[in-house]
Amino acid sequence: MYKIFQVMFFFSISFVVLYAVDKYETKKMIESLQEMELVSPNSLNKLSIVSYPDVKTYMSFDYQEVQDTYRAIQKLDVKEAKPGNGVGSYMKIRFSEDGMLSFIEYYLYENGYLTRAEDAISVSTYFNYKTDEAELKELIEELLAEKTFD
Repeated sequence: MYKIFQVMFFFSISFVVLYAVDKYETKKMIESLQEMELVSPNSLNKLSIVSYPDVKTYMSFDYQEVQDTYRAIQKLDVKEAKPGNGVGSYMKIRFSEDGMLSFIEYYLYENGYLTRAEDAISVSTYFNYKTDEAELKELIEELLAEKTFD
């Protein structure tokens, strides 16, 4: 009976150690994916903003405006979040290089959640974040200022 408990204890400890190592390696892999740059922000020269559910659109090819908008979004203080928490009306902001199939896209939800998608022709990453609702609302108002939507 003692041998059975020893074997069970050994397998339990082995399972816990392997589980912890796997979780750690998965976390490190996700962090490296988040830091990986699939699309160079400096090559982005096209901006499109679509607000939902009313589907108003804005498009710009002004390089400076594209870069300023990208930097403004990057300044948000974000924390990782689980997918599927973004609800309500939202705004899709897409940065791309004109004529290329790669892009960086943000979905900004009114409840403070945002999703970042990056697609480089066959490699895609999607990450979900949470930020302060007031800070996000202020950023959206700043981004929409002086823009004419169709």
